[in-house]
Amino acid sequence: MAKKLLYVENFLITFSVGIFLTLPTYLQQQGRTEVFFGQIFAVGAVGALTCVVAVHWLLRRFGLNRVAPWGSLAFGLGSVVYALAVYRFPDTDAMFYAASLLQGIGWGLFLPIGPICISSMVEAKERPQFFALYGAFNTLGIGVAPILSSLAMTHLHASFLDLFVLACLTNAGGCLCSWTAARGNESYAAVSREVAVATDRNAVFHVFTLPSVYFFAMMLLCGCIYTSMMNFQTSFAEAMAVDYKLFFLFFTSSIILARLSLGRMISHVPPRRSIPALVVIMLVAMACLYGVTLSVAFYAAAAILFGLSYGLIVPMIQAQATAHAPDALRSQVLITVSMSYLLARYLFPYFGALTIQPFGYGGLLFLLVLCAAINVALAGYFFSRRLVYRAA
Repeated sequence: MAKKLLYVENFLITFSVGIFLTLPTYLQQQGRTEVFFGQIFAVGAVGALTCVVAVHWLLRRFGLNRVAPWGSLAFGLGSVVYALAVYRFPDTDAMFYAASLLQGIGWGLFLPIGPICISSMVEAKERPQFFALYGAFNTLGIGVAPILSSLAMTHLHASFLDLFVLACLTNAGGCLCSWTAARGNESYAAVSREVAVATDRNAVFHVFTLPSVYFFAMMLLCGCIYTSMMNFQTSFAEAMAVDYKLFFLFFTSSIILARLSLGRMISHVPPRRSIPALVVIMLVAMACLYGVTLSVAFYAAAAILFGLSYGLIVPMIQAQATAHAPDALRSQVLITVSMSYLLARYLFPYFGALTIQPFGYGGLLFLLVLCAAINVALAGYFFSRRLVYRAA
């Protein structure tokens, strides 16, 4: 029952995240630029990175049972501030910065703690499967929300304020699910005891001496690609004269199919083969975006291939990062994987916006292709030296 509540929480919170993917369109209608949007996201990085670094201290001090719902709560407070800014203070920059900071705090807690909660309730051999399923609900929420938002604005004449209020309501539901799952959960209590006993103060530095560091870098690069594809998709589609609903429809369908149907099958393929193959597919997906002006088929192909590769590789990165670390550092490794993603999620949009200003979306696509190519090189290098980096 607790795992099901976590899946529901994940869907509700990420549905709210998906609604806020319309924020760049709202800001453009207000006469703002992509750079302002990038600055808002960069402010969120302060809260996200501060919290993700402090997660172990929070777990030692308060326990997983208490800390688990805080991420949903903080993200919900940020959503409320966004809604208030749209309703009464659309010209007040500080309101948008405050909203992003609060959402960053929430995401900085929610993102690493969710996998820790899941991993506490399943055996090691089952973690890739459950990480994939948990990630499927994550993607379902983020992918469905922009489609429903567009349909609501087109056919129901919903405003951005209506959408942001809906995000606040889904956040409240997610927080309730998390709080219910945490009540009296003995698996959570066991994690709290393990962290209190096994975690030393140098753990955050120790993880960077492990082979897992390669997977931290791969998650960072995947995060750069993912956050750009999500946050700039509405404005990118408008610039390329295509319908962004097409991307989210194919992307979401592909990633759900990958995680629910293909995840178990690919788990039987050795990581030294599957992970390099998936990062190559991601590179091909980014290259397909160059053909969007020629045919919408390239747009659909990019969405499908990106959903397939991203949907499968993220849980594999999480599983491989923990596989190349001792059990005592498992939670710290998962936190560092999340930190790598958060660095990309909150900081890369700002660099992407700075690139878009002088070079257009062609410049952004070049950066994304470069990130995918570096990931291919990292995966090839690591697994070519697999005997050296084999886990103890």
